[in-house]
Amino acid sequence: MMSWKSVAATLSQRRRELLLALGIVLATVLSFVIASGLHLAQPYWSVITAAIVARTTATGAVRSGFQRLLGTLAGAALGFFAALGRGSGLSDVVLLTLLVAPLAVAAALRLELRAALVAGLIVFSTTAAPAAPAEAAMARILEVSLGAIVAALVSLGLAIVARQ
Repeated sequence: MMSWKSVAATLSQRRRELLLALGIVLATVLSFVIASGLHLAQPYWSVITAAIVARTTATGAVRSGFQRLLGTLAGAALGFFAALGRGSGLSDVVLLTLLVAPLAVAAALRLELRAALVAGLIVFSTTAAPAAPAEAAMARILEVSLGAIVAALVSLGLAIVARQ
């Protein structure tokens, strides 16, 4: 049976990992509560972003959040234009290729742009109505922004607590 001293020693040795776990829990739950309170269509996109962005340092969280938002903006924009192309008579296979090819190259060249492909596909997958891609793009950007901001703030708070 472990003594309280050995438990305390183990916890002390794993302080950084425990703070990261706490940050992920706080960021994801807060993101969900806020997104639900704002009646965002897909609150779990903010939760997913918060889980990805949460770091043990505020600087790392801000950098990760910015990169995810940048990728989301790029992907949402391309997904929007690809979805608008449905009215041109081009097949979905052609439009999908035109969407995925530049985003795949961007992700291969800059790993921080991996979110662009996912965002593009989400926006493209909306219905063919002209307003739907714009709404999907804006919703995705809002949801990702919320998750990134919450994760950065939680990481900043935990970084301050960790220094004390």
